[in-house]
Amino acid sequence: MKALLDRLRAESVTLTVYNHDGTEERLETIGAELAGSGVAVRTDTTGRGEPANLGVFHHGDEVYGAVSVDERWPSEVDFESLLAGGEVEDLPGLPILPSERITVSPETTRQRMVGISRHFERLALREAGGQLLAGFQELSVIEESERTRSVYERLAEAGVDVRVYGYPDTDIESPPFEVVEDAGEQFRDHWFLLYDGNGNDERKAALVSEEHEPALYDSFWTVDPDIVDDLFALAREEYADLV
Repeated sequence: MKALLDRLRAESVTLTVYNHDGTEERLETIGAELAGSGVAVRTDTTGRGEPANLGVFHHGDEVYGAVSVDERWPSEVDFESLLAGGEVEDLPGLPILPSERITVSPETTRQRMVGISRHFERLALREAGGQLLAGFQELSVIEESERTRSVYERLAEAGVDVRVYGYPDTDIESPPFEVVEDAGEQFRDHWFLLYDGNGNDERKAALVSEEHEPALYDSFWTVDPDIVDDLFALAREEYADLV
C-alpha cells in the first residue's frame, strides 16, 4: 500500500512547524484540529534554529500562508481556558487552503478505523454493485468478528464484488466473497478499503492506513472520485497479482 499512501500524502496540504520547542501534546492538538481539513503536521528545523514555532502551510513548494504556533495554539492550559471561556474566535485565523479532498488522521485508533470502514461499507451496500477491496492485515480479524463477517456476506449477497485481503493466520470457512491470502505479508501493516462506487461518483470512497504502533494508524481517507479512481489504478498497477 506504500504507493497509495504516497499518492495521498502528495495530495494533502502540510503544516510544517519550524524549530518547534513545545510539547508533543501540542502537536497532537494541532493535528487533531487540522485533520478534517486534510492537513498533515510535521516538524523541521532551520539552519539558525529560528524563528521558533513558525508554522507554514504548503503543498510541496507551493506556500499558502504562515502562522505563529504560539499565538494560534497557546500552551495547553491557556488553550483549555480559552475554550472554556468561548474566546477561541479571538485567536489568529488560518490561511485559505485548497478544498478539503482528503482527511488526514495520525494516531488513529482501531475503533475509529472500524467506524470509518463501516460508513464506506454502507455506501457499497446502498449501491449494491461495484468492486470493494478491503484489507484487514490478518484474516482472523474478519473470521473472528461475527459482525464484520455478516457485513461482508451481506455486501456479496447484494451484488458487490468483494475481495478481502489478509495474512492467512486462519481459514475463512465457505465465504461468499473472494479471499486473497497475503502470504507475502505485503499488506501486513496496512488497513485499507477501496470502493469504486459502481460508476457512481457519489459513492466512491477510500481509506488507506498504516499501523506504526500496535493498534495505532496513520490514516488517510477520501470520497473525492478522482482520487479514488487514481488509487484503484495504482493498486492494479502495483499489485497486479493480488488486485
